Amino acid sequence: MKNKNREFLKRAILFFIFLFLSFNTVLVKAKVYIDINSPFLRKIPVIIGGYILDDEESSKKLREETTAVLKDDLDYSGYFDVKEILYFKTVLEKENFQKLPEDIDASIYINSKITYQNNILTVEFRLYDVVEKKFVLGRRYRGRAEDVRRISHRFADQILEKVTGVRGPFESKIAYISETKGKKRLIVSDYDGSNKKVVRENNTIIASPVWSRDGKKLAYTSYRSGKPSLYIADFSTGKEKRIPLPGTLPLAGDWSPSGNKLAITITIDGNPDIYILNLDSNKIEKIISSRYIDVSPSFSPDGTKIAFTSNRHGSPQIFVSDLNGRNIRRVSYEGSYNADPAWSPEGDKIAFSSRNNGRFHIAVVNRDGTGLRYLTEGLGNDEAPSWSPDGRFITFTSNRNGIYKIYIMSSNGTNQKKIGAKIGKETEPHWSLRKSYRGTF
Repeated sequence: MKNKNREFLKRAILFFIFLFLSFNTVLVKAKVYIDINSPFLRKIPVIIGGYILDDEESSKKLREETTAVLKDDLDYSGYFDVKEILYFKTVLEKENFQKLPEDIDASIYINSKITYQNNILTVEFRLYDVVEKKFVLGRRYRGRAEDVRRISHRFADQILEKVTGVRGPFESKIAYISETKGKKRLIVSDYDGSNKKVVRENNTIIASPVWSRDGKKLAYTSYRSGKPSLYIADFSTGKEKRIPLPGTLPLAGDWSPSGNKLAITITIDGNPDIYILNLDSNKIEKIISSRYIDVSPSFSPDGTKIAFTSNRHGSPQIFVSDLNGRNIRRVSYEGSYNADPAWSPEGDKIAFSSRNNGRFHIAVVNRDGTGLRYLTEGLGNDEAPSWSPDGRFITFTSNRNGIYKIYIMSSNGTNQKKIGAKIGKETEPHWSLRKSYRGTF
């Protein structure tokens, strides 16, 4: 009898557990949840609505560009599927959700209102949860007509932060080197390749651009003084300074998380070694030195480790050391030539260029050397990876179509997209870790 009672009780408990889980499943269907690490992520359907407040051609162009940029950002994020952009003649107010068009076939509706008066651009965005008929997020921005893309990028970043808990990368910048007809240019553009601005232009070599952690400064090497020198452009002040250094061929590797130090490569004693440059005093400290080549230093996000390239084991490979140069260990074992290490923003992975079967491709490995994955393949060489500030994307340069161009892709290797210009060679991309600078240069 006791066994029968136990069996009955067990079945009763299982029944109520099943009933409870079934009930909760019904409840959560009405709410959108995103697990940003899920390999089976379902994209959220979105509709963007715009309101026609006047028929001026200038307002129309701004309205169309605002919504188009927002659509492109959300689509490229990988979390959203923007179904269409609709335009209405009436204005949906935050307090009157009933005015939302009834035939919207989406989980999220984004309302936009754009006005342009007296050379002042005003953009209002409001995001609604269609399933729960709930206002979720709203922002109002004011600026100039040329700020239209930046405004849309910023709201896209805020949408990602609201929905996933991690801010998007769309307001950040990518710096890279462009070469056209013998001229070298240091270029800064939006993440999608738009809004290109020339920071420096020379008939001599420009190389190794590296953003500071706050996105306000850019270190690079230039030969314009007759010999290779390290320069720092400060976009917040519009000023630039040359850093006096001993030795030859100084190349910026990475800024420290504190922002007052640079990991650099200099050749002083015959071989290139890795130094830490203190920007407050302009003094250098050698941290990694050998009779071999040690180059391309990259700080870990917590500032306690350095990843670098060295041929101390024969062919160039990726190594990691403590900040003082001790406890050096190798983390790359596949590929005949591995270079250009770049720590992920979370610090758990290192991206690098790896030559396999005669071509370079972008690879990612865990910080302890396990879990190697190749993110690119096929024709051409893919090199010089750099992470977006949120770790969702990677930029790199590739000659897969004949000439080196700048590309971006998701950090799992999907969604590869060329963002470079139609003409010229483009190399050495570096993604800023903060939103775009506001100053000029």
